[in-house]
Amino acid sequence: MAKRRGANGTGNMYYDSKRDLYIYRISVPDDNGNIRRKQFAAKTQEAALDKYKEWDRRGAFMSVDPDISMADWAQRWFDKYSKKVEESTAAGYKYTLEHIKNYFRHRKVSSICAEDIEDFLEFKAAHYSPSMCGKLRAMLNQILRKAESNKLIDKNPVPLADRTNYRRLGNKKTGKKDAFTAEEVVALMTGLPKTRIGHSIRLMLGTGISTQELLGLSSFDIAPDGSQISIRRAVKIKAGGQMYIGDVKAENRERDVIVPPSCRSAAKYLRDHASGYVITGKNVDMPIHPSTYRKFYKSAVAQVKTVRALTPHCCRHTYISHLDDVHTDFAVIQSLSGQSTQAATISYIHPQSPSIVAAVNSIDALLTGKTIDH
Repeated sequence: MAKRRGANGTGNMYYDSKRDLYIYRISVPDDNGNIRRKQFAAKTQEAALDKYKEWDRRGAFMSVDPDISMADWAQRWFDKYSKKVEESTAAGYKYTLEHIKNYFRHRKVSSICAEDIEDFLEFKAAHYSPSMCGKLRAMLNQILRKAESNKLIDKNPVPLADRTNYRRLGNKKTGKKDAFTAEEVVALMTGLPKTRIGHSIRLMLGTGISTQELLGLSSFDIAPDGSQISIRRAVKIKAGGQMYIGDVKAENRERDVIVPPSCRSAAKYLRDHASGYVITGKNVDMPIHPSTYRKFYKSAVAQVKTVRALTPHCCRHTYISHLDDVHTDFAVIQSLSGQSTQAATISYIHPQSPSIVAAVNSIDALLTGKTIDH
């Protein structure tokens, strides 16, 4: 049997006919920085993967100094974790990691308690956004959970720490500062230029797709009448700025999105005028770079004088915020936007089509400034 790559490039699966076993093989660094291979063999593919997962759960580090500092342990965790995810994801994690390393520095991992976690998050909440504080807590939880599995600590203190109300403690404004108002949305829909850039902004407002998902669209992903788009890939950026086409951010981000009636002409325009991808640059075989798209976006939005100069991602914030405003069921919002949070829960929830249609109608009302007849 041919080798089959594992998720996120973690390893490969193959069949050993002589031993009648499936073998899952990975490459791991040892303490000296050398790469060695480790194998997990079983009668079935699922059993081989289960062996690997159990090994990974217990902690795959070869030897650990019981007096290791929090900064060193966090870096060691990241070095291992970064090999399991895409380069763009690891690059984003580096920024969060530095906050943790700089705060705890030479504190021993074994000395970290729930109160330390609370103090750290309260300190950060006074200077950073609630979203950033949430990322810090999530990363701390992963780092110290791995420390627990390696017996550096008796129990992970993060779940024991009180959940900080970041919004109350923070000095930064919160809420819908990154969403267009209803009046701004109507102004954009009517005032944006009738070009590929202008219509692409209309499509983001009407469907909640991200810039990366938009640039990953080809003409084949849009229905002939513009009534639906299929999200199957996205533009990714490697460290250093190089662009490539990859999978969407999470499994549930692959989805089919209903386009509101008022946006279907925009979707159809993008489909009809696409030469492969819907928005290409000098290289017609590739989408334009997200940084270049942001410049075109900024210029198009500036033509609508009554609208604030928000970023492209604020179109997605606007979409999700509006659905929440009209009390759309959480499962429907997850289904339409493909958010990755609470993925385990949402995978068991199947919103009915009338609920999705109602949500799309509410977006159409937002785009046109009309009210919905109930």
